[in-house]
Amino acid sequence: MKETAIEDFVNMMKTAYDMEGTQKTAFAEKDIRTVHTESGIKIHGFPDKVIQNSDGTYTVIDYKTGRRIKHFVDDPASMLQATLYSYIVQKEKHKTVSSFEYKYIRLTQSVASNTTGMSMENHYAELNEIMLQLKACLDTGKFETATDNNVCKYCTFKDICLKQKK
Repeated sequence: MKETAIEDFVNMMKTAYDMEGTQKTAFAEKDIRTVHTESGIKIHGFPDKVIQNSDGTYTVIDYKTGRRIKHFVDDPASMLQATLYSYIVQKEKHKTVSSFEYKYIRLTQSVASNTTGMSMENHYAELNEIMLQLKACLDTGKFETATDNNVCKYCTFKDICLKQKK
């Protein structure tokens, strides 16, 4: 049973990389790093795939294996990972990123940054706001209380968070 599940997952991931058809892959699963300009916070990530569009711009792809959609274009926090990846690609690789997508492999659906007509500048403005809020939290040691305590168990700042030390 376990071996079958692993094999199914590996096969699913192999086909994921072919979802973009003939579009050219610029790079995949490469560690990229930068410093967020406005906050000074060091950021890095491993975009699953960056494709070059026919107009010379780039699209950042992040594959998801979940069974339900958890990313929504009108919710900046849910779009944060791909927004960060796009920001890093644009800043460090000097590539013009025109969009990013979460591709849900099992559902054969995607959530794309440009579906509502929102520009990358708007996504980056939301990112700046989130990063500046994070910087303020890091500077003061005070983080907003999570509504779900399960969220805190995954937080890498839980050991220094003043909310957790009470």
